[in-house]
Amino acid sequence: EDYTKAIQIHPKYADAYANRGQIKFYMNDKQGACEDWRMAEQLGKPNIGDKLRGCK
Repeated sequence: EDYTKAIQIHPKYADAYANRGQIKFYMNDKQGACEDWRMAEQLGKPNIGDKLRGCK
């Protein structure tokens, strides 16, 4: 919820997408996690590629 608020305030905050993706992954929302990780990568978050390998 806090990461979603951070994204609403600052939509280009790559770390918020990456962290929210991690939470979604642990909550078994793999599709949501992959979407957030892809956005984090697009926004320039380094080292997110390892997480994306499991995404289709």
